[in-house]
Amino acid sequence: MDARRGLAAIALDAGDLNEALEHHLKLLEMGEKTPDVFYNTGLLSQKLGKTEEAATHYRSALNERPEFPEALLNLGHVLKSLGREDQAKTYWALAIEAKPDLAAGYFRQ
Repeated sequence: MDARRGLAAIALDAGDLNEALEHHLKLLEMGEKTPDVFYNTGLLSQKLGKTEEAATHYRSALNERPEFPEALLNLGHVLKSLGREDQAKTYWALAIEAKPDLAAGYFRQ
C-alpha cells in the first residue's frame, strides 16, 4: 500500500488529479480506510467537480475521526455548492469549534 500512496503522490505532484484519485480509490478498495485516505479522496473528488462523491468521502473520514476539522470544513463547502447552505453552516461551525484558527483564513479584520 505504501507503493500505491507513492504513486498517488507522484500523480498529484504531476498535476494529474484523475490519476491521483484512481490511486486513492484503489487504496480504499485494498482496505486502507483511514481518515486521511478518505479525506484526500474527498478533496480530489471535490477538485474534479464530483461533489456528491466528495461529500461521501468526507463523511467517511468523519465516521473514522468525528472532529477532523478540514473534513468538516470541506464537507461544508461541498454542501454549499450542492445548495444545502444550512447544512454547510452547521459543518463550518463544527470545523471552527474543532480548530478555531480555521476561521482566520475566511474572516479578516
